[in-house]
Amino acid sequence: MRFLSFTNEGVLLYMSGRHGDYMGLYLRQGRLNYFIFNPSRLDKSLGGVHFCSEAAIELNKVYQVEFSFNQALPQAVSRRKFYSTALRLNGETVQLVDFYIDDLQFETPVYFGGGPSGLDLHVLDFEGRLTDIVINGQALNSVEFNKRVSGC
Repeated sequence: MRFLSFTNEGVLLYMSGRHGDYMGLYLRQGRLNYFIFNPSRLDKSLGGVHFCSEAAIELNKVYQVEFSFNQALPQAVSRRKFYSTALRLNGETVQLVDFYIDDLQFETPVYFGGGPSGLDLHVLDFEGRLTDIVINGQALNSVEFNKRVSGC
């Protein structure tokens, strides 16, 4: 996905699921954040990850962002599979960890440029442009944005 932001705060993408699972890609104080959480895992293991870019983005500049979770990696040690959860900005890895969250079940709609009504009031709608959105290898050609977002 590519984005250009007019402000230092705002939700680029938000998804939620059946068991309180949620994922967000957002700007806070100019830094890109990626957060995945599965509360049903708290009794069994770590239930989420949070990544944040070290440097703040520049306003009115186009960025390419890629994020993934539960992506199988080819190496295996002692029959243990490795999975990556990652955030990349302009082709550079912000963070990559060997981490798998099971039982994630995201549902539609996927929110671009904001979240559902009732989302935490401290999280602002994104003001800027989003384009080249791909989820699970499928390009999204027709996406509904909040009123402050347009395609690049």
